[in-house]
Amino acid sequence: MKEYFFTLFLRGSSLAARFFLVFFLAKFFNLNSYGIYGVIVAFIGYGIYLIGFDFYAYSTREMISSTPDKWGGMIYSHLFFGFLIIILFSPLLFFLHEKNIIPEKYFFYFFFILFLEWLNQELMRILIATKDPLSASIAYFIRSALWIFFIVIVFLLFENSRKLEFLFFSWIFFDAFAIAYVINRLIKNGVSFHNVFFDWRWVLKGVKVSLLFFIGTLCLRGVSTFDRYYISEFLSYEKTAIYVLFSGLSGALQIILDAGVFTFLYPRLISSFNDGDFKKFNAILKKIIFSVILISFSFSLALYSSIDVFLNLINKNIYRDNIEILWYCLLCNIIWAFSMIFHYPIYAFNKDKVIFFSHATGLVTFLVVLGLNMGSNSLVIVPLAVAFSFSIVLFIKAIFFFVTKKRLEKDFSMLRDK
Repeated sequence: MKEYFFTLFLRGSSLAARFFLVFFLAKFFNLNSYGIYGVIVAFIGYGIYLIGFDFYAYSTREMISSTPDKWGGMIYSHLFFGFLIIILFSPLLFFLHEKNIIPEKYFFYFFFILFLEWLNQELMRILIATKDPLSASIAYFIRSALWIFFIVIVFLLFENSRKLEFLFFSWIFFDAFAIAYVINRLIKNGVSFHNVFFDWRWVLKGVKVSLLFFIGTLCLRGVSTFDRYYISEFLSYEKTAIYVLFSGLSGALQIILDAGVFTFLYPRLISSFNDGDFKKFNAILKKIIFSVILISFSFSLALYSSIDVFLNLINKNIYRDNIEILWYCLLCNIIWAFSMIFHYPIYAFNKDKVIFFSHATGLVTFLVVLGLNMGSNSLVIVPLAVAFSFSIVLFIKAIFFFVTKKRLEKDFSMLRDK
C-alpha cells in the first residue's frame, strides 16, 4: 500500500511538473517559439511509437508469463530490434530535415531527445513487466518532472536562459540520467545480460504479433501529431501555440489515468483473463470504469474552476480570446478515456485486429473531417476532427468488447463444465 501511494505521489509530481511546463512556456515564450516547441514535441511523441513498433505489446506479455532468467535475453533482443528500426526509418529524419518541418537549428536536439525518449519508454515498460512499477515511476519522475522543475527554476532566476536550446539540452541530460537509473534497477532486480544474444526468431514472432498494434498505434498517434502539424502548416505557429496550451492542459487527464489507473490495473486484467477467472476480471474492469468516470468528472471540475487563474497568470489575451478550444480539447480527452475502458480488455483478449481496425478508422475519420474543412481558418475544426475520430474509436471498441466478452465467458463456462 505504501508503494502504491508513493508511486501515486511520483506520478502526481510528474503531472504537476507538466502543468508547470505548459504554464511557464506559455508565459515566457513568444507564440512562435511555443508553437515550434509544440510541433517538435508532437513529432518526438510520434517518433517514439514509430521506433518502438509497439513491440512491447508482445514482449511484455512474454515477460509476464516467463521466468526472470529469460528476461535479459528478451530485453536485449527487444532493444536491438529498436536500433534496427531506427536505421530502417532514418530516411524519414532526412525528410523532416529537408522539408524544414523541424527547424534546422533544433534538429540535433530533436534527434537525440527522440532516441533517449524511446529508450526510456521501452525500459520503463520493461520495468513494469518485471513487476517493479515503483522503479518505473521513479524513472518516469526523473524524465518527466525533475528536469521540468529544474527548467522552471532556471527560467525564473535567469531571464537569458528562456530559450528552446537550453530547454532541449536539459531534457537530454535528465533523459540520460533516467536511463542510467533504469539499467541499474534492472540489474539489481536480477536481470542478467550475461551471454545474451539477438533472438531473431523471437523477434520475428513478436513482429507478427505487434504489426497490427504498430499500424493501429501509428494511426491513433497520428491524430495527435498531425493536428499540430496541420495547424502550423495551414494556419500559423501562433494558433499552434493556442492549441498546444489547451491540449496540454486537458491532456493531463490522460497522464492521470495512465499513472493512477491503467498502469496498475491492466497487468492484473491480463493475468485474470489468462487464468480464466472472469469474476476477478469483471471486478478489475469495474474498478477501471469507476476510476475513469470519477477522475474524468473531478478533473473537468478542477480545470473549469482554475482556468481563469492560469490565464490571468499567463497574461496573454490571445489565450483568453480562444478559451473555447480548451473545452473542445477536454471533450477529446474524455472520449479517449472512455475508449480505454474497452481497449485493455480487448488487448487481454488478444483481439489485435479490432484495435488496428478501430485506430485506422479513427485516423481516416480525422483526415476526412479536416479534408472537408480544408481552407477554413477556424482553429475549432481541429479539435472537432479529433473528437469525431476518438468517438469512432470508442464506438468500435465498445461494440467488439461486448460481443467478444459474452462469447468468451460462454466458452470458458463450457470448458469448466467439462
